Amino acid sequence: MQQLILPDTVPTPRATDKRTLALRYFPHSTPAAALRRMERWMNQAHGLQEALRATGYRRRNRALTPRQLRIVYDYLGEP
Repeated sequence: MQQLILPDTVPTPRATDKRTLALRYFPHSTPAAALRRMERWMNQAHGLQEALRATGYRRRNRALTPRQLRIVYDYLGEP
């Protein structure tokens, strides 16, 4: 009997609040400054806002769903 070998998979990200994510991108900033900087990055990444809006994202949302988080990682890279 052959042993089944599964490929390495990237774990599915959990929903996270934007402030926590921003601090992962900018760990030496204050939470408010990190959030402003990340939002600036998100606005400058061509196509990111449209991709997020297609998932129901609104700028005032405090948290990102796992799907939205994966989209952010696709555009900005993982922190």
